[in-house]
Amino acid sequence: MKFTIQPAPQLMYDAPLDQWLGALTNFGTKRPLIILGNQFFKSAGFLDKLTTTLQASQIIPTVFDDFRRADVETAKRARDLAIDQGADAIITIGGGTAHDLGKTVALLTANPNAKLMPILQGQQSVAGWSYLPVFTIPTMPGSGSEANGSAQLNGTDGLPYGLEGIYPALTYLQPEYLGTLPNVSLIQGSLTILSQLTLMDLTADSNRLIEGTLDQYLTTLVETLQSVVDHQRASHDELGTILQLSSLAIGSHIQYGKTMDWGILLLTMQVMNRWQVSYSQAISLLLPGWVAVVGTATPAFDHYCQTMGIDPTNVVTGLQDVYRRLKMPTRLSEVGQTPAQPLTAWAEEMATSALQGVMSAEQIQKILNLTE
Repeated sequence: MKFTIQPAPQLMYDAPLDQWLGALTNFGTKRPLIILGNQFFKSAGFLDKLTTTLQASQIIPTVFDDFRRADVETAKRARDLAIDQGADAIITIGGGTAHDLGKTVALLTANPNAKLMPILQGQQSVAGWSYLPVFTIPTMPGSGSEANGSAQLNGTDGLPYGLEGIYPALTYLQPEYLGTLPNVSLIQGSLTILSQLTLMDLTADSNRLIEGTLDQYLTTLVETLQSVVDHQRASHDELGTILQLSSLAIGSHIQYGKTMDWGILLLTMQVMNRWQVSYSQAISLLLPGWVAVVGTATPAFDHYCQTMGIDPTNVVTGLQDVYRRLKMPTRLSEVGQTPAQPLTAWAEEMATSALQGVMSAEQIQKILNLTE
């Protein structure tokens, strides 16, 4: 297996805030822009504590929290504020949206004449470009954006795009911050980790070391989430485990050498828009069907089923049972939705547009049929 190891941020786990501050000062940070995507963090008093700690060390932060999504217009507004305030670093607090936005703003602030849409559309490369230091503080589990070099945001045309090569300098993993989330949000956010671990496990090249790590990550995540559901609250250690899995599993070493099949994620976005369901709901609805339709053809399928403790001859029921135990929907009726048009027509439409060359109409229809 051939792979290239990319830069990874320093991960600081469960350390005192003063230790995190010391790491910031090592970068010479004096005027950071804080991109805040989690209002629970603010209402719990953590933002005041953080800004007070910064100000006590003559570090003057500016807070940007007027956004709901990561898109081009929001990135431009945040960049303008960063330039106006003389920002020399970006601190992101929240989930993937805040981290994706912050990494984009770090690039745009260091390159104020850059045009974002041509970059997103692949007309201009950012390889070798400088960007402000990015310090990420995850307050919810998710896609690992707090620890990897990618950023996802919507363009002016409404389509999703991605940036690569903007790596955080430091990721501060503090379980106490994750504890601001309601249990249901904690579970739902963690489904992103579960789905991406599934994709990596099924589409991975053969490597005993990495596959063993993947197996451990998958079983640890499912066991941890089940414990949270059973006890109706997450312990400090369980919060820490989820945080570490998000940053280590999705943003780190086990992706190396893997060619992931992103078709399920593209289908997920279509389902979210058409049936007005959340990302986590769409994943729990679609992933069992994707594994049954697409995953069964992968060499790692039987091994994945063994790791998950499910019958390979009845993988849909097995995975749906996993999601049901986590209190997640597996049928459209459970989220109050029914298809607005025949699934055959919609599948054919997607196969010739958003999922062209990624999934066939037959595959799409089979997956959708399993949600009814």
